[in-house]
Amino acid sequence: MSERKQQYSEMTDAEKEAIFKICRKFIWLSEKARREGILAIEENLDSLHEEIGGINGIFMQKLLYFVVDGTDGNIISYIANHYADSTCQNDYERLCFAIIQEGTLSLQNGDNPLILAERLASYVGLSESDSFLERIYENYDRRR
Repeated sequence: MSERKQQYSEMTDAEKEAIFKICRKFIWLSEKARREGILAIEENLDSLHEEIGGINGIFMQKLLYFVVDGTDGNIISYIANHYADSTCQNDYERLCFAIIQEGTLSLQNGDNPLILAERLASYVGLSESDSFLERIYENYDRRR
């Protein structure tokens, strides 16, 4: 029998806020990439370590630099999975790394920001996804 993983609903408010911050940043980067091109996000990558914080910021920055450099998605996934295996100490960290990997690949694929938001919200679970998406969309003009 597999070990039960911590659910999003069981996380602390600080952990939930960190996940939200990661997701919202991906939506913002996706909007920018669709307007200006994928290379335009490069100017925002140096600040990710401070903005997102800790290993999540480092991981996000590293993966997004691969996207800007044109690295194949399979290679990015391979590297991301190995970093997750060697870095993550608990379910929360593993969830953050999975969300960052998903957001990176979605951004690389050029997914619509609304689709990206839905992909990321799927990690918080069906019962939490509506309120999570509502919060993400607070300042988003869906007509764009």
